[in-house]
Amino acid sequence: MPAVPRRFLPPMSVLAAFESAARLRSFTMAADELHLTQSAVSRQIRSLEDMLGAELFVRERQTVQLTAAGEAYAHEIRRALQQIAAATLGFKANPQGGTLNLAILPTFGTRWLAPRLPRFQTAHPGITINLSTRLAPFDFGIDTLDAAIHFGPAKWPGAKLEFLLNETVVPACSPGFKSRYKLRRPSDLLRIQLITRGLLAV
Repeated sequence: MPAVPRRFLPPMSVLAAFESAARLRSFTMAADELHLTQSAVSRQIRSLEDMLGAELFVRERQTVQLTAAGEAYAHEIRRALQQIAAATLGFKANPQGGTLNLAILPTFGTRWLAPRLPRFQTAHPGITINLSTRLAPFDFGIDTLDAAIHFGPAKWPGAKLEFLLNETVVPACSPGFKSRYKLRRPSDLLRIQLITRGLLAV
């Protein structure tokens, strides 16, 4: 893997000052959060703007607002800092092994995956698994997840897909609902008023 040119890597302290000021919309509040002076935060952000060759904030009297480019840059920097923090936390939690950040569907995770995790952890004690619920597809390039267990057609840009299992979906209702609408076969559902319908696909 090629090295990242150092001229494109601002100091961590400068990025932290920018992220805090961008989130709080205030150099003064960022200074309080970082235990710095307001002038120190201002100098760090000015040095970042000099490096980038463009302003990140519009300064008006006692307020600051992000420029459009600054808003986009803040989003990317915040995501990068979150990834660094997550990697550091994962290492501290399991310095002898690795960490798998896995996205799951709620029912599948609780009914199928969870009962099998103890056996996996016994076989692989050096791996820490962090589970996160995702009900819709997401971008691996933006999210901090490593893999996902999902459903739908095999269309997920930027991901390698492996088929796990088939699923059978059947209609279900309470005995009272069945009796009230005189349901005897699946086609009887077609004459019932549709209240809401949701579809989840990838």
